[in-house]
Amino acid sequence: MFMLAGAWDFALNPYRTPEAALAAFYEDVPYSPACAESGPLRWAGRRIVPVIITEISNRGMPKREHAISFLGEKRYRDALPVLEKIAIDTTELDHIRYVALIAVSEIELKIAQKIAVDMPENSMASIKIKDSIIYNEPELKDFQDHSCYW
Repeated sequence: MFMLAGAWDFALNPYRTPEAALAAFYEDVPYSPACAESGPLRWAGRRIVPVIITEISNRGMPKREHAISFLGEKRYRDALPVLEKIAIDTTELDHIRYVALIAVSEIELKIAQKIAVDMPENSMASIKIKDSIIYNEPELKDFQDHSCYW
């Protein structure tokens, strides 16, 4: 019976530990669409969240924007403090700040709206994201879409 349970667990999650899932996430997968990059994180689920929360504070983290996006997609509230910190940090790359802002908007829109007011407007995309969040426009769903199209 134990062996069957272990096989079932592996079928549901091929990564035995959060660290194994993180290592798989860091691997380069050729010809993989961007939306599939966070697949190992999705497989690991909630148990990888503390690891990711720690890792995304490191600006050199590989695939950092995908890890940030994963936290928002799955609406992990315990990630809010670090996501907010990244979004408001003016020394961060604007691209990363906006990914964090979108993640915050998926978890708690009112917090994202307060942050968005002070975000830079360096491009049409940043203006659209900012306005979509501040005014809760229908386009916001497009920025929060994690669908995978091949």
